[in-house]
Amino acid sequence: MQLEIDVGIRASAEAFPFCTLSERYWNNISENYLPDTFFIEDQELKDFKRLKKNGAKKTGTNCQTCKFFGKCEGPWCDYPDIFGFDEFVPIK
Repeated sequence: MQLEIDVGIRASAEAFPFCTLSERYWNNISENYLPDTFFIEDQELKDFKRLKKNGAKKTGTNCQTCKFFGKCEGPWCDYPDIFGFDEFVPIK
């Protein structure tokens, strides 16, 4: 997966936990720079980060030992509800 195009256009990876991408792409993960307020279909969503952490996304018990635990929001809930957290390996 290439996240930076040679012409200098920066791309981001939204909803990718740090452990799912190689270290080369960690600076492109959206949790590094997304604001707390979003506008979706002309509606303002204040404190979007809290909304995601309070049910829309989740982390597994194995995530608690990851160095990005405080920053990473984990995957959207649907994914681990179906497949579990085994593939999410904490970064030391």
